[in-house]
Amino acid sequence: MFTTFPSCPASGVGRVVQKTFRVGFLLHCLHLKQKKMRKEKKRTDGLERTVIARIPKEKFEEMQQLLASSTLKNMSELLRHILENRKIIIEHYDNTFDKVMAELSGIRKEIHAIGININQVTRKFHAQLWPQTMLVNALEITKLYQQTDQKVTELFSIIENLSQKWLPE
Repeated sequence: MFTTFPSCPASGVGRVVQKTFRVGFLLHCLHLKQKKMRKEKKRTDGLERTVIARIPKEKFEEMQQLLASSTLKNMSELLRHILENRKIIIEHYDNTFDKVMAELSGIRKEIHAIGININQVTRKFHAQLWPQTMLVNALEITKLYQQTDQKVTELFSIIENLSQKWLPE
């Protein structure tokens, strides 16, 4: 089966008759049209001039370190910020909280587990018919509440240390 295609004005190629050239021809026309559009495209970001400069190796390494720790994406953006005296935001990760956060997370899990145990013992307590077993369950609940009190005390001491370190007097 033969199909005819209109000529591609961008390339000056005439009609194509064979079916086997259909995909390649269309891709070729699309590529040429995109290439032409790229040439005609004007810069809309206001950056029309290119500046080339040479700097010492030490200064370049310093700028690379600054770029790595900043929120900027590339060296050009960093240089524009420096030339225009704009602020450069530097990200710094404070790992002093890692240990504290791990400890707080552990306490949270322990308090959660104790709460589940309290709920289970309370269900047993309400399901019992004999006063002796109710007394045993009440003693278990008392022990669990004491464990909770210990964990809450630990939690308050950690929060107090954090507030002394980070909150103003």
